[in-house]
Amino acid sequence: MEWNESLSVSVDSFDMEHKELIKMINEFNSSEKSKIDKIFEILDGLIHYSDFHFKNEERFMKQSNYKFYEEHKAQHERFISTINKLKKQYIEGRPFVYTKINRLLKTWLIEHIKKCDKKYAEHLIKTYKH
Repeated sequence: MEWNESLSVSVDSFDMEHKELIKMINEFNSSEKSKIDKIFEILDGLIHYSDFHFKNEERFMKQSNYKFYEEHKAQHERFISTINKLKKQYIEGRPFVYTKINRLLKTWLIEHIKKCDKKYAEHLIKTYKH
């Protein structure tokens, strides 16, 4: 997974955080499935960093009275909840969970940035430009 300009939301701090998330997803993707401790370490880091990033976004959305704040926040909460559930399933040794996690990480982030984050970033830019 690579960062490219199509993923830019034109807010430097959020672009930097998105780049870091992509880096962490790539680290998960390249990890060896057999090294469970390393996988959990990467997942925990990804969950914590996602939570940090989401809180930053949500703070700006709330301060700027973004009308889709609740909906956007709910998407963040569902993502964290889903990752935690999949992590639990992985701990339990369920087959194919590693692949599910990997697919979710890649597809969710790209879709979320392109469909949701760009929309609120436009709102932020308009709000703080005036």
